[in-house]
Amino acid sequence: MAVSALRAVDPTSVLAQSTLPAAKIGSANAAGDNRAIACPSGAIWNAPQPPFRIFGNTWFVGTHGLCALLVTSSNGHILVDDGLPESAPLIAANVATLGFRMQDVKLIVNSHDHHDHAGGIAALEALSGAKVVACASSARVLLSGTSEFNDPQFGLTLPFLKVRDVASIRNNQVVRAGDDAITARFTAGHTAGGTSWSWVSGENALA
Repeated sequence: MAVSALRAVDPTSVLAQSTLPAAKIGSANAAGDNRAIACPSGAIWNAPQPPFRIFGNTWFVGTHGLCALLVTSSNGHILVDDGLPESAPLIAANVATLGFRMQDVKLIVNSHDHHDHAGGIAALEALSGAKVVACASSARVLLSGTSEFNDPQFGLTLPFLKVRDVASIRNNQVVRAGDDAITARFTAGHTAGGTSWSWVSGENALA
């Protein structure tokens, strides 16, 4: 993606547009240098999108241009991908529209560590208290908010909000949230830490 006309934004002002509690909104930007950079295509990618069920207990909660998935269970949910930094309030609102609570999201996972798929993790981690897991390569990028030299798009991707805490996982490791189980499949290519995720979703698995 070509980068032009970068503009710094305060993520607390972005999150304040949502209906989330002010105390939790403020905690999403606790670090003084934890700032987002606006993406030139962000307005198009970040257009609101009503959430919908994909199948069984798997729901689309992303924006019109960026995917985010919610896998639900009766005692804990998993969030897969988190859009741009400014996508966080839209994702949280979509979760609520479906009748679920962000506080019940217990696990956040990510397909790859670019700003348009990982930018919202820091805010949604703070809002939910969820555990964030990633392969070692992605974990380093999520914690720093900047790509590494082994990224094929190094120098083209934008920095994003630093994630507070990330647990490293192994290839083919199964991680759980409530009754949900999701398996990491390392698929490096688009980024060194690219990860595909697989899980079972059935009509009888509804929360």
